[in-house]
Amino acid sequence: MKKNENPNEAETEKRMSKILTIDIGAGTMDVLYLDTESELHFKAVVLSPVRTIAERIRTASGRLLILGGEMGGGAVSQAIKQRAQTETVLISEAASKTLSHDP
Repeated sequence: MKKNENPNEAETEKRMSKILTIDIGAGTMDVLYLDTESELHFKAVVLSPVRTIAERIRTASGRLLILGGEMGGGAVSQAIKQRAQTETVLISEAASKTLSHDP
């Protein structure tokens, strides 16, 4: 602990030394982990969950039940609307906000 440093501030600083950020975009999900004490960092870029879910909606067979919350719209919204033209789609009120997502 530094001279004249509040012990609570030192503890808070130590707890806040590890940072995880996640950016979910239309195409990719970027994950960054940073440890400011050790100066280590790790970064991963993976396929966006939005694209993965849209693909699952397009390729699944039979009726579709969608629960949960809003999922970003875009590719998911398009896939749901296309699927509803040929199959029964049931969607919860919370999840239906995906269809009119407007960031």
